Amino acid sequence: MMDEVLKQITPTEAETREMKEVCQALIGLVGSEMSRLGFDVQVAVYGSVSRDTWLTHEKDIDLFVKFPAKYSKKELEDAVTLVGEKILTGLEKRFAEHPYVRGIFSGHPVEIVPCYRVEDAKDRISAVDRTPFHDRFVRDNLGGRHGDVRLLKQFLRGIGCYGAEARVEGFSGYLSELLVIRYGSFEAVLKAASEWKRPASIDLLGDGDGARFPGDPLIVIDPTDPQRNVASALSLQNFSLFTFAAKQFLKSPKESFFFPKKRVHSKDVLAGLLRRRGTEIIQVSFQTPSVIDDILYSQLKKAVKLFEQMLVKSGFTILNSGSSAGENTVLAFELEHRVLPNARLHFGPHVNSKNELDFVEKHRESKKALGRPFIRGERWAVFVKRETPDAADFFKQFISSKKLKKKGVPSYIAASIEAGFEIAIGESVFENNREFYTQFLDPKFPWENSDV
Repeated sequence: MMDEVLKQITPTEAETREMKEVCQALIGLVGSEMSRLGFDVQVAVYGSVSRDTWLTHEKDIDLFVKFPAKYSKKELEDAVTLVGEKILTGLEKRFAEHPYVRGIFSGHPVEIVPCYRVEDAKDRISAVDRTPFHDRFVRDNLGGRHGDVRLLKQFLRGIGCYGAEARVEGFSGYLSELLVIRYGSFEAVLKAASEWKRPASIDLLGDGDGARFPGDPLIVIDPTDPQRNVASALSLQNFSLFTFAAKQFLKSPKESFFFPKKRVHSKDVLAGLLRRRGTEIIQVSFQTPSVIDDILYSQLKKAVKLFEQMLVKSGFTILNSGSSAGENTVLAFELEHRVLPNARLHFGPHVNSKNELDFVEKHRESKKALGRPFIRGERWAVFVKRETPDAADFFKQFISSKKLKKKGVPSYIAASIEAGFEIAIGESVFENNREFYTQFLDPKFPWENSDV
């Protein structure tokens, strides 16, 4: 089975030849344009293409332009922007520690990334200055195990853990390569991972300090920079998922770990699931902000957490929450009850405390009180009328009041919601986003999707 999987994910000779030709042409064009602009630079392709660990469906090219340290970051940005505008189509400016550009060249997605030319990764001026050293380390130490890296990457992709970006919070390509270097093969990585306990620590050169990264479930010291954890983007959720998937695969190897099937329930099936659970769903939808994925998904996570906290503070019990982004974005919340009782128990000061008379007088006259204050144990208490017992009304009031950014909603999400939103409840949410709601209401591991 492994040989068949490897055959499906390894680029053919024709694909490899075409990729080399495109890279050579791109390096030549970018180098010429930089020289024309008066910059003394070195241009090279790094990443999985350079290290021959790319997968057959991956066409991305990471082109690095290495500048002398005498240039400012603004000069680097301007230079790659000018060159990108001339060479790439569909140009987009992206932002990391400093800006880079992304576009298309000969049918390949290309990122042109400026960095500084340094002698040692420890002398880096920006984070991306490490990349050439990553490339050299992997080339020097991988030792022909390119197939093992490809198998690990596809396995991670299949279980939904491949990629260090905010949307995934998983394993980067470089981290995959380091794991194969450390353990020796794809299967050896899985055997080790199946026994990992948090925090798992890997230090290839023995010169790092794992204590520098408290809270990280997996610590892999960067062999080019001992002050960096290569696995810092990995979430606890995906760490746990990978360790379990490794155990399951070793127990029962199946191709579905590498190539899971999509699973999308019909509206009727989803409605049936919701009825059986006896819960209620509220969905807030709005146009997806025009911003890079790392910013979008980072802000979505913060927005969901903020709304969760506000709902809980108002007395609602949340069983599940999540978000999905396409042309439109949805924030979904599954509640035990959408509508709460009108009465809410409100506790006041202790009996015989200095504020007790103020509390009693205030609530005897309050229109919000649903009765007179009373003593429960050693505390004063009163039943008051809940301001917004319906969670749907809660969302409408909160969102319609505008100024969401000042209330803690992340900037791009706030602006997009304020430009227009819709609230849907119950089974009506299943008109769209059924793949998202399939996993939301009927969670399965990706490799189980082929099971009856």
